[in-house]
Amino acid sequence: MINKGNPNFLNILIVEDEPALREIYQIYLKGFPCHIEAAENGEKALELIRKREFDLMFTDMNMPIMNGLELVKNIRKENLLKDLKIYVISATASSFDPNNNEIHFLMQYTEGFIDKPTDEKALLGICNSMLKSTLDH
Repeated sequence: MINKGNPNFLNILIVEDEPALREIYQIYLKGFPCHIEAAENGEKALELIRKREFDLMFTDMNMPIMNGLELVKNIRKENLLKDLKIYVISATASSFDPNNNEIHFLMQYTEGFIDKPTDEKALLGICNSMLKSTLDH
């Protein structure tokens, strides 16, 4: 989707149950041309996604109430994917088994996995790539 009024701007949703990590990710992206919203679990994120469109979502995998896998399944079931790009952030991302049905599902409906703890460079790299790809089209 990329903000129609400004193609150099992203609407980003951060889904993370740890308040300190939500804040750190927002600090990492502070200087980037974006609007950031945050949710502490998949249920809250789904409520936000139903209300407005996001370009990019970074979601934790293990959260209370609704985890990252359930969130992605609900987004797909409700046909809310549209142009939303989803990245899963997880402490076990590098050890995910691609033969596991749940991981295979996530591989189909997300852009990729990011190891936790993640750093500013990883998040900004993804954001810059998204903007670059839209400007190239």
